[in-house]
Amino acid sequence: MLILFIETVDGGYLKVPIIYKQTAKSTKLMPQDFDSENELQQILAESPELLMDDSEPPVYLVQREVPLGNAGYLDLL
Repeated sequence: MLILFIETVDGGYLKVPIIYKQTAKSTKLMPQDFDSENELQQILAESPELLMDDSEPPVYLVQREVPLGNAGYLDLL
């Protein structure tokens, strides 16, 4: 099961509900925490399309944990 969490600017997380539709029946998947930040990064690295809308151009992973000097690291580029 995949539940998408999006980190906000203040360090919190938005829980984005995912609806799984199979034939005429829909199932709401319940939010579930990730075991680690690494697990979330791996899922998004493998499926970057989870971060885009159908009307947007495709996104691609360039690199994980990009160093930004004194600002820390960018999780996914």
